[in-house]
Amino acid sequence: MLGTLLLYSSPRTDEAMKTTIITSLFALSTLLASCHLLVSIDDNTPTPGICGDDNASGAETCDGSDFRGETCLTQGFSSGQLICASTCDALITDGCSHSSCGNGVLDEGETCDDGFADACGTCNEDCSGPGSGSICGDGEVCPETEACDDGFTDACGSCNEDCSGPGAGSVCGDSEVCPETEACDDGFTDACGTCNGDCSGSGSGSICGDGEVCPETEACD
Repeated sequence: MLGTLLLYSSPRTDEAMKTTIITSLFALSTLLASCHLLVSIDDNTPTPGICGDDNASGAETCDGSDFRGETCLTQGFSSGQLICASTCDALITDGCSHSSCGNGVLDEGETCDDGFADACGTCNEDCSGPGSGSICGDGEVCPETEACDDGFTDACGSCNEDCSGPGAGSVCGDSEVCPETEACDDGFTDACGTCNGDCSGSGSGSICGDGEVCPETEACD
């Protein structure tokens, strides 16, 4: 339309009119492209989110208890609880602290402190709540309550039955199978019975008349 208006309002030559029309159309296309770019940029602008709905979205840093995965630890503190600003645009670290969890002293920001920085005692690893406790025989030594833990609750292994100290160890041939170290124990230390000479597996059995007395099964041969 712009080219048509110029055509009827100017007495220029055909060549001049062509040049004017081309120039005008180029300017118009440039203007339209610019408008499209502005719309595209505007479409990518983050939505503001709804502050107060406990859901951090859009441009919100946080919202209520939703901190987008941030904690006092990620903010450089050792314990505590973050607070979200009422405007949802900032994290408040007033509830965080640099306490020395595991020093046995109940510092500011700590719920408990059993003197250890693990979770198996009476207090968890960041001193924010109760620990999980320990279980003798689970194969994991909890220094608060255990001196050792060989994964068993008997006394014949490297640890005793209540994980308070060393076990008695096992003796192949004593007729007591110690699961930590023995697969079997027939009360003898030879291989001709039901268990072999080192209690690691089945014995070969005995054969009457082979000239070898197997005390597990033979009185003579």
